Amino acid sequence: MGMSMKTFFTVKFALLPIAVFVFLIVRGMPAAAIGAGFAVALVVCAWRLYAHDIKTLEIAALAIFGALACGILVAHDVVAANAVPLAFAGLGVFSIATVLSRKPWTAEFSRAAYPGAEESPVFVLVNMIVSGLWGVLFLLLALAHALKAGGIVTTAIVLVGAAVSILGPRFLVHMALARRMVQLSGRTVRDAACPTGDIEIAVIGMRPGEKLHEELLIGNQPEPTAHSRIMKAHEPFVPWTQLAQALQLLEAAAVSGDRVTIKVFLQQHVHGYQPGDNP
Repeated sequence: MGMSMKTFFTVKFALLPIAVFVFLIVRGMPAAAIGAGFAVALVVCAWRLYAHDIKTLEIAALAIFGALACGILVAHDVVAANAVPLAFAGLGVFSIATVLSRKPWTAEFSRAAYPGAEESPVFVLVNMIVSGLWGVLFLLLALAHALKAGGIVTTAIVLVGAAVSILGPRFLVHMALARRMVQLSGRTVRDAACPTGDIEIAVIGMRPGEKLHEELLIGNQPEPTAHSRIMKAHEPFVPWTQLAQALQLLEAAAVSGDRVTIKVFLQQHVHGYQPGDNP
């Protein structure tokens, strides 16, 4: 849950007005940067509105640049000198506000990657955490620009944001599901909050030689279900009345040492079994 790589780049597209704005600010054109940012944000919102898929992040970006445009008309020197910190501070406040209202903005992007999961408590929790982290990162960017910390610091913050958005949700989902499984078992999790818990959870990552994708379906023709990310398979099934009679014959063949009957039973009831050359 949270944001996949595709979702991450979709978010970056929503932040295109910020990118245009910063590009022009670096070249010493604050008024033009604010105007261009507002224009790009307006185009993005209009396009999203036409597609019936507008996001609160895009509306927030438009509102931020609208406020900056009004501000530069009233207090040109102050707003021009602090335009970047103000823009990122606005995004940070917006992100924290969506978390406090329990409507994290990242969830709007994550729904496309995880359709049907938006009602899940894990989905909401993960996106609240990721949106909160983005809020902190936006505020850190605002502080870094206000203190003129330099390009290395701001680049590091952006890279951390990318890592958090792509890798963080997987880690959070694994931890949340693990805790939920422990809770359903009636036991407690052993962690810093509960050092006497029954079960300790540790995310160790992939072991050497471990497959990246476990094979969950035995059949070669899985079918879809109501959920786009859940498949089902039709496995061979023998009714119990028929199987009970076959097991009685197998027991009798085992007692009498009838190898031929045993092999015929295995061929009929064990999928993929092929007898060897030994008698």
